[in-house]
Amino acid sequence: MVLLVLLAAAVRTAAGAGAPATAETVRLLVVVAAPMIAAVVLSSTLQGPDAALERCAPRLSSRWRAGHGCVAVAVASGALAWAAAPSPAALDGAAMARNTTGLLGAVLLTAALLPSVLSWVPAVSWAAVTYLAGPRSGREGSEWYAWLLQPGGLDGSWVVAVLLLVTGVLEYAVRGPQLTAAPTG
Repeated sequence: MVLLVLLAAAVRTAAGAGAPATAETVRLLVVVAAPMIAAVVLSSTLQGPDAALERCAPRLSSRWRAGHGCVAVAVASGALAWAAAPSPAALDGAAMARNTTGLLGAVLLTAALLPSVLSWVPAVSWAAVTYLAGPRSGREGSEWYAWLLQPGGLDGSWVVAVLLLVTGVLEYAVRGPQLTAAPTG
């Protein structure tokens, strides 16, 4: 639903002035929406179907969780960057990899703090708000709060994305997902 609202807002913004969508509008939409979809997909894999079984296995689950988070980020970031490779002028593969890294880190962090079924909500909300209301001109200092909209070059936006990833993987590995019990009765 949120993705539909985001897409509708982008189309309305592009068509609002009666002009076709600019290349920058389309690039930003793809560079923000594709990692957002990857974050929603990852969030569905963070908790098993039975909350009681989640913590009873006699294994070092923190290593498994850290590995799960790192592999998911590597696969999703690599796949999206690879998908953007044929048209680097239209799509920014480095920005897609950075946005995927940051949003998946935010999902992992949220899964350790909120019930894991809600872990996608903050990442998708931030992406939607940033896309709809963020600065388009590259204002000084905006790479810290509007890091999703920045070009893929190495700057402060990468620092934010990597910090989100490291914090998310560590919290998810140590605390695990916050469990939601199945409804009874």
